[in-house]
Amino acid sequence: MCAVLAGAKSHAVIAGCAADAPAAVLTTLGGPSREPGRPTAATEATVRRILLRMDDDALDEAIGAWLAARDPDRPPPDLDLGRRARRSLAVDGKTVCGARRADGSQVHPLTAMTAIGLGSSPA
Repeated sequence: MCAVLAGAKSHAVIAGCAADAPAAVLTTLGGPSREPGRPTAATEATVRRILLRMDDDALDEAIGAWLAARDPDRPPPDLDLGRRARRSLAVDGKTVCGARRADGSQVHPLTAMTAIGLGSSPA
């Protein structure tokens, strides 16, 4: 998901981002380990199979519920907000062109912030 948020548009790029992830990140995300303490990133074929089998609506619901659980001031879902202010979450990610770490991996900053936003309900 981080790769897609950072602009990855192909299975190969998503797998490449996973391969560049530090071992601690892969471990935290539940990456399998072939050797003790050395998690393995998913290959392009695995990424493709997972994404093709995924239920998009279920993923949308799961991410929405996860984000909502992190907002303690969120009103109950059955509350009609009308034209009242709503909380929002903005997420942006980029690959910094030409920026490379000492090991040759690219730099992918990701930012997220909350703000009070006004908007219409989704159609």
